[in-house]
Amino acid sequence: MFIEAAEILEIFQWKKTSDELSEDEKTHLKGEIADTLIYLFYMCDRLNVDPMDVMKAKLEYNKGRKWD
Repeated sequence: MFIEAAEILEIFQWKKTSDELSEDEKTHLKGEIADTLIYLFYMCDRLNVDPMDVMKAKLEYNKGRKWD
């Protein structure tokens, strides 16, 4: 999974926030997101964890965080 996540970051590595993705980059990004999600859902399944519950808990936690 770490390799797949790194491949997502690689797409954005040298881009400015204002830069648009090309159609090829968007297609590549969608594939890498899918690969990463497959691994994440597999891990959730193996750990018997509901991914939606984990996300909701994290979002609630983040509401109380101080973002400096």
